[in-house]
Amino acid sequence: MVRQGEEEGWYIAKYNAVTWKKITDTFLPLDFPRDQPGDMMVALVNGSLDISAEYLPSGTPTWVDIGSATYHEFFTPDLQFIEKKILSDTPHICGTAMIFVDGIYYFIAPTAVRGDVIVMKYDQNWKYLGMKELIKQGNWSEGVAFDGNHFFVSYQDISQRLNASLRPNIHLAVFDLNWNLLENVAVTNYRPEENMFGGRPYVLLYGNRLYVSYDLSPINPKTDMDDPGRLQAYVSVYELTPDH
Repeated sequence: MVRQGEEEGWYIAKYNAVTWKKITDTFLPLDFPRDQPGDMMVALVNGSLDISAEYLPSGTPTWVDIGSATYHEFFTPDLQFIEKKILSDTPHICGTAMIFVDGIYYFIAPTAVRGDVIVMKYDQNWKYLGMKELIKQGNWSEGVAFDGNHFFVSYQDISQRLNASLRPNIHLAVFDLNWNLLENVAVTNYRPEENMFGGRPYVLLYGNRLYVSYDLSPINPKTDMDDPGRLQAYVSVYELTPDH
């Protein structure tokens, strides 16, 4: 997030993957408070770059058990603006991922802060094709990968609570081509009384290995949330077997 004059928005840059020399950049002003300024998704889908975060039609935050919508700003790979879309067909929040496979946009999102993980489907013209519930009591489904036969989704498992407060663990779920759950791996497996918070998961498929990145933090007793000053980043690596 940056400010240019009186406007706040996203600073977006493109770099050479080998030298890290900046190729181009742009500024995306936000329609605040409807366009929310946090927890952005960046996804390259069907040749376009999708920059997305939570959208609040009234500009007022929703309750933790209620979802809203997301705004999606589309750019060319050279960061030329194409169009903006609001996706609101099924209530959801940020902490999302998107992938384009066989002519279908699959948009994975949590329904609310204390909700479930779903997948919404759109055709190439962004016609809504419906949704499917993937995971009960899940959140922050920020990573998705596809190997030609399976979808892989990283997310927060929020089934554990201590005194009604969340104690998330990181999970990696495997789905078939019809989004039926095949396997659900606990990347972290802390008990509620250990007071650990697993956050911001992402998954990358490279060769026959899955790299699940996430952060861990002790719970701050004053906020009962993760402590940004004590975050540690981790990557767990999984090798795909011939059976998968």
